[in-house]
Amino acid sequence: MKSVALSTAKRTLDTLFEQVAEGEPIYIRGKGKEVVLVSTEEWRGLLETMHLLSIKGARESIIEGMRTPLDECSEEPGW
Repeated sequence: MKSVALSTAKRTLDTLFEQVAEGEPIYIRGKGKEVVLVSTEEWRGLLETMHLLSIKGARESIIEGMRTPLDECSEEPGW
């Protein structure tokens, strides 16, 4: 992940914006604090992942589904 000082981020915001929009998170450090600049798509994905992992049994169910061979999967949804 690219890391820049806050002063550099202020001067080069247009460039950083484009890099983040293309999928490269930017780590910004300054004034004793640190932040990460991510795209909306990345942020939504992180929120969705956190939500799914907060549901009891969801992680195990997802892992089981990923391990199930395609020919053993039903064409009908199980819900």
